Amino acid sequence: HRWDETELVRRAFSRQLQLRRDPFWQEEIPERCSPVVWFGDRRARRTHRLVTLAANPSRREFLAADHTTCLEGAEARLHLCAIEAEMESATGRGAEELVPVVGGYDLYFECNPYTQWFGRKKDPYKVECALRGLGASYYLEPREADDSLFAADTSACHIDLVPFVTRRDFRDLEENAPQRIREFLTADGWAAEFLVDLVGLLRPEAILAFGPTNVALLHTHLGRILTPVDRPESREYRGCAVRKQVAIVSVPVLESDLYLANPVGRSHKGWPKTELRAFGRLCRDLLGW
Repeated sequence: HRWDETELVRRAFSRQLQLRRDPFWQEEIPERCSPVVWFGDRRARRTHRLVTLAANPSRREFLAADHTTCLEGAEARLHLCAIEAEMESATGRGAEELVPVVGGYDLYFECNPYTQWFGRKKDPYKVECALRGLGASYYLEPREADDSLFAADTSACHIDLVPFVTRRDFRDLEENAPQRIREFLTADGWAAEFLVDLVGLLRPEAILAFGPTNVALLHTHLGRILTPVDRPESREYRGCAVRKQVAIVSVPVLESDLYLANPVGRSHKGWPKTELRAFGRLCRDLLGW
């Protein structure tokens, strides 16, 4: 029962409404942005199944570059609530009534994904490029847009530590409102329990958490759900380490120093596509696939 997708979505809506009763989060969480519990078809399953993990959904999933105007019509990526009353009614809805929301999650990469973060289907860069090296893809039919060497034996979805959009980047919130982030992630154990149940629903064979900030957030605020793996290992490529040391509900977590959504920013000093694919192959080797 705890791993039913309808129940998880209702729980996310209920939590977001609860957070928005606080003036700080009312300003920070846009009113019409529904929670994003997962990205990608949870039912797609090849030989292996992988889930990538970051902090929280980008505001660009719902908002234009001005961070205010909502993406609607052909530009929409996910289900946008008409008013907060619709979001409140979602907490009591059944599976059929939540079809537009859940369908938006499952079909995300087949409609209008935020490719500036995830990477595009054809000749990808960023996260999708590294996934190709791992033999994985967010997209249902990646081979048609890729070379013949791509294995395509691993399906991939994406999840976040918390499923709520914020106007500011999570890094900015952590730096400027650390107490609020602690409340956000640790208060009453909601985030930890929700993440455990979400992993239970998606049933991946491995989780890829990328970026030092995201990995630190996982350990600092949700460390109680992490357990050591039997045989910890680590690898390094171009000065960036990948570690397999902990698990969530027995699912091993690969922790990457490389922030795959921006592999040319900050200290990464430029990662060409060939190097990102090689990094993905390193991750695959670490998993033993």
